Amino acid sequence: MEVDTQGRGGIALRKTVTVTTSDPLHPTLRLYISGRVKKLFEITPGVLFLKGDPDREITASADIVPAPIPLDQGGPLKITGIEAPKGGRHIKVKLGEKKDGGWRLTVTNQKKEPGRYSDKITLLTSSALKPRVDIHVHGRLERKGATKNQGVEKKE
Repeated sequence: MEVDTQGRGGIALRKTVTVTTSDPLHPTLRLYISGRVKKLFEITPGVLFLKGDPDREITASADIVPAPIPLDQGGPLKITGIEAPKGGRHIKVKLGEKKDGGWRLTVTNQKKEPGRYSDKITLLTSSALKPRVDIHVHGRLERKGATKNQGVEKKE
């Protein structure tokens, strides 16, 4: 059995497996597997929203704090790099270390036309358990004073 724990850090999971046996008294057995998913990073907020006028600077930030993992278990956790799998064509990404530990990820909108977009930032980590951590970014750009029906012909 394999369980995808992506995005489930810090929560308890319980899964059931039904096993078929050759035992006539117990042709099927149910196995229960439960546990809490270890959270390796606390990311606040977990999703970044860039909303505003594309003619102005729009930024959003997330604070990233690693879980306290002992050295003999692969700690302390580090961020070793950043990728933007979609090419990051609408966003600029900056990662800086915080004085009190952890990092601050700052994302700046680069798109100059109104509209919506979604992107993803992948943090590369020193963890063998979680070598990649995704942070989703959503942009919603509207020029100030623009109406929703601007440029749409009205039929009579």
